[in-house]
Amino acid sequence: MIISLNQRDPRVFDAYRINIETGEMKMIAQNPGSIVGWLTDHDGKLRVGITTDGVKWLIQQGIANPKRVGIYGASYGGYATLAGITLPSDLYVAAVD
Repeated sequence: MIISLNQRDPRVFDAYRINIETGEMKMIAQNPGSIVGWLTDHDGKLRVGITTDGVKWLIQQGIANPKRVGIYGASYGGYATLAGITLPSDLYVAAVD
C-alpha cells in the first residue's frame, strides 16, 4: 500500500510504501514541495506526482485565463486527467479523457 506522510518535513507529504503484513515502511519518493498528490498504475507502482505549478505560473503571468483552463489525456493520461480534476478541483474548468 502507498501512503503519504509528512514525517520528513511538516510542510509536504512524501510517498511511502508500507508492507501491511510486517508494518515496514519505506519512503519511495520525496516531495520537493510542489506535489499535491501521487498516482499509481494498476500494479501499484508510483507513476505520477501531481503538480500544478506550471498552470499557476501561467495564470500569474496573465498568459492563461483561470476561467478557461482545461486538462486532457488518453490512456494513462486519461487517468491522470481524472485525478487532476479531482485533486486540485478548483484549478481546471474542463477535462477531456
